[in-house]
Amino acid sequence: MEIQITAIKFETVNGKKTGKSFSFKADPKKLAVFKTEATLKKKIREYVAKSGIFKKEELDDVKFNMKDFLVEWKKQVEIVQAEELKKLEASPNNPDTRITPDVITRLAPNEVFVFGSNEQGLHYGGAAKAAHENFGAIMGQGNGLQGKSYAIPSMSGLGVMGEYVKEFCDFANANPEKRFLVTEIGCGIAGYSIGEVAPLFECCRDVENVTLPATFWDIIGEPSAKEYDLDRFLTAQAADYADALDDIRNGRKRGHWIWYIFPQQKGLGHSYNSEYYGLDGIDEARAYLAHPVLGKRLREISEALLAHEGQRDIDAIMGSSIDVLKLQTCMNLFNRVSPNDIFEKVLDAFF
Repeated sequence: MEIQITAIKFETVNGKKTGKSFSFKADPKKLAVFKTEATLKKKIREYVAKSGIFKKEELDDVKFNMKDFLVEWKKQVEIVQAEELKKLEASPNNPDTRITPDVITRLAPNEVFVFGSNEQGLHYGGAAKAAHENFGAIMGQGNGLQGKSYAIPSMSGLGVMGEYVKEFCDFANANPEKRFLVTEIGCGIAGYSIGEVAPLFECCRDVENVTLPATFWDIIGEPSAKEYDLDRFLTAQAADYADALDDIRNGRKRGHWIWYIFPQQKGLGHSYNSEYYGLDGIDEARAYLAHPVLGKRLREISEALLAHEGQRDIDAIMGSSIDVLKLQTCMNLFNRVSPNDIFEKVLDAFF
C-alpha cells in the first residue's frame, strides 16, 4: 500500500507567497527497514534531491506533508521489529523435529543443552566442556539444571546413569516451556555404546519437549503419533468458509475469520482465538494439510488469493497490516510443511 508524500518549498515573490511542490508515492512497509524517523526523513530528502525539482540551496527549506505516511510507517516498523525478534528467538536446532542436531552452537531462549557429566562436576572434556564454556554449566555441579544446560552423570555405571535419566525425564515433564536437547550422553569419554545408552532414554520417547540424537531414535523407535483436534476448525468453518472464499475472490476480506481459515503457529498472538486456533507446531500443520476437507480448502482459498497477483495490493485484499502478517505467517508455516506448493507461490506473489 503506497501513500503519497508531498515536498513543498514556499517563497515570497513580489510580496506574494508562492511555492513549488513535488509529490510521489512510497510504501511504508518497504521503508520500515529504517527504524528511526530521522533516518527515514534523511532518505526521503535524498530521494527528493535526486528528483531535480529543487535547487541544491533550496533543499534546507523544503517542508514535507507526510503525516498519513508516518502513521502507517510507525505501524510497519513495529511489525518488522516483531518479525526480527521472532527470528532471533527461533531455534536453529531442528525446531520442527525431535532430533538433536549433531552440532549445537546457539540456543533459543527456551532451549537447554543436555550433556553427560561426572558426579564431581569437573567439566573438562567433550560436551561437558562445551556446556561449561558456552551454556552456563557450573564447575563443581555434576547434576541437574545449570545456566542453559542440564548435566546427567554418566561416569558411575549404567545403573546409576539410568536413575539420573529418569530424574531428568521427570524434570522435563515438569517444565514443558523448555526444550531439552539431549546429546549422545555416555558415548564419548564414558565409553558406552549407543546400544547401551539409548534404551535408558525410552522414558523420554513421548516427552514432547525432549529431543534425542538420531542414533538413539534408531534404537528406541519413533515417538507415538499425536492425535490433533482438527474438528475445532471444521466447526468454525462451517459457518464462515463460503463467505471467506467469496471475500478473497472479490479481493476484499470483510469477515473476522482469519484465525481458522489461515491458521498460524500457536504462541504468536495473545488473544483467545490465536491460542485456540493456533497450530501446535509443524506436526499439527502437517495433519491439517493432510485432512481431506481442511487441506483442500486451504489450497482452494490460497489459489483464489493468488488470482489477484499483479492486480491488487495484499493490504487492500486483507484489510489491515495485522491480517497481512497473519496471512504471511500462515503461508510460511505451510510452505515448510509442503515446499514448492501453492503457499510458496503466494509468498512470492505478495511478500
